[in-house]
Amino acid sequence: MFSAERPSAAPADAFPNWNELAAADIDDPVYRIAAEVRGNLTAVIKDFIARGWVASQGDLATKLGLPRSTFSRWVRGTVWPDTRTLAFLEVALERPIWPSAAASDSDTIPEALRGTDR
Repeated sequence: MFSAERPSAAPADAFPNWNELAAADIDDPVYRIAAEVRGNLTAVIKDFIARGWVASQGDLATKLGLPRSTFSRWVRGTVWPDTRTLAFLEVALERPIWPSAAASDSDTIPEALRGTDR
């Protein structure tokens, strides 16, 4: 049964130990995706630092023309990432940030829409 709700709380407000949680340890599917975004972004930043392409996550933000606080706020979970910036990052970094999902050609109505008026 579909039970996800559109969360109103930032991840760190919903999960005080946000930075310590692995995505797999989060039951709520919406927050789990946010944790996967956090993990993917963190991995890309660490890789770029290790390769010597940037000195820090703040340096990466500056080189991309973003406020230095953008990545730290996302990673800490104090704000939700916005789609415009996520899309920009995937294009600019040439790396996936959003968790991949297989496209579905299913004729089955999504569980979240069952029983709703059309």
